[in-house]
Amino acid sequence: MDVLRSDGTPGSQGESSSKTRQPVAFFCCNFDFYFAAANAPPRFGPGAFLAALEALHAAADAAAGASPHVPLEIVRHGKPHPPAYEVAARKLERLAASSPARPLRHIYALGDNPASDVRGANAAGGPWRSVLVRTGVWKGGGGGGGGGGGPRRENDERDPAHFVCEDAAEAVEMILGRSGC
Repeated sequence: MDVLRSDGTPGSQGESSSKTRQPVAFFCCNFDFYFAAANAPPRFGPGAFLAALEALHAAADAAAGASPHVPLEIVRHGKPHPPAYEVAARKLERLAASSPARPLRHIYALGDNPASDVRGANAAGGPWRSVLVRTGVWKGGGGGGGGGGGPRRENDERDPAHFVCEDAAEAVEMILGRSGC
């Protein structure tokens, strides 16, 4: 907060109400609100820190009389934002083009967090197919069913995956089966 509310030099006092641009770039590459850990329930991840930082920034603006509040400018990388999927797709398409194997029809994104892994793959669209596994943040619940013609199982209601599997091994078997391998 000291740097984000400064004039770009740590410890300096930035302009409060006339501030139109933050003095430093703020990059974030992991937006998972929760992550799986050895202890239940899931632990807060970088997304929770980001939510707290944004709330503190808004409260500091309000306390300084800044009107209107100028939100943090955040350069977003990683799941669930499109650039991560675009880069991965380009790399995989190049590999597929140089391979004697069949052309690339689908890209399967396996993940345990519907809000980042599944949401990102679903938003990427095109060849992307989301596969939700129960071995991390998401353990099940939520009703619905496996979309995309996969087995009918519980799925996340907010961010439903194309497929739901117990773990990565089952996901790989399902993908190989769908690919005719």
